Amino acid sequence: MRELKKISTTEVERVLMADADNIDAWEAPITVPPTSSPRPDWYGQKEIAIGMTVAGRGNKVDVQEFYDFITNEARGATTYAFNPIGITGAAVDFYIVVGAVASVASIANVLWTAYDRFIAPKKPTRDSVSVHIMIPRGAGTINLTLGENVSTEQEFVDQLEGIVADAQIPEVRRGHAIKIRELEQSDSWLKLNGRDKRSS
Repeated sequence: MRELKKISTTEVERVLMADADNIDAWEAPITVPPTSSPRPDWYGQKEIAIGMTVAGRGNKVDVQEFYDFITNEARGATTYAFNPIGITGAAVDFYIVVGAVASVASIANVLWTAYDRFIAPKKPTRDSVSVHIMIPRGAGTINLTLGENVSTEQEFVDQLEGIVADAQIPEVRRGHAIKIRELEQSDSWLKLNGRDKRSS
């Protein structure tokens, strides 16, 4: 078997440059036709679903007031409240769906202000009332607890911006699309109207 002669990188580049204007030296470019399959529901989806619940509330916190504040103040977002039918329960009882036009910093500010105004004053001890935030990611969730593993508003803004950026990954985006579709279609979730979404 004849041994193939090795060509240096410099020689390859020289040959390519010499044939750059020679049409006969090049084959027709490969083209890929557009797919005939429909795009999946999550394609282009830039919304994320942020779930939350107030734990250890007892009689100290007006949870409805807390959620109403978020609903009325969050711009470019839609909120949903858990509406149990029969004997059912849920780990999350409130969702805010953040749209592509919403400012992450603005949404984080609304959530932190609601926590600071309605929850933080009710926390005399570490084991008292707290706000748990759960955000879908693939088969699991990202879990944050305001005032505990997230201790400042800026830290919350930074983490939420990272989560929104992460949601552009197709697999993660698909998970958010599934959750948002559930919120929109299930009788167990009641869509609320924020101040910027009320009809005149």
